[in-house]
Amino acid sequence: MGERVPDASAHISERMWQDKVEQVAIINGWIVDHKIPMRFNGRPFTTGKAGMPDLILIHPRGHGILFVELKTERGRLSPAQIEVAAALKANGAEYHLWRPSQMHEVEERLGRWRKQ
Repeated sequence: MGERVPDASAHISERMWQDKVEQVAIINGWIVDHKIPMRFNGRPFTTGKAGMPDLILIHPRGHGILFVELKTERGRLSPAQIEVAAALKANGAEYHLWRPSQMHEVEERLGRWRKQ
């Protein structure tokens, strides 16, 4: 009794976290855009502007366009990611930085339109 159960979200990889968020988005009817990283000389490489969010989610019935950066519990934003997040927010975009411990918030936002 009183024993703490370890939080599984503390040890989830960013790839697994992204898979979960994409599944919730698809179940809730969102169009999901994700640039797949490649490897070049052993280093991860993604085409496009450095710092762009991991996911762009578009709801086909007008319930939003979301720019979503996904990080593990300990993951940090790069300077380029901070710059892009600030530019998106300055232009009125809906930007989110989501971590595994925020799964309830993710489910609430992606399913919000169903409650309307």
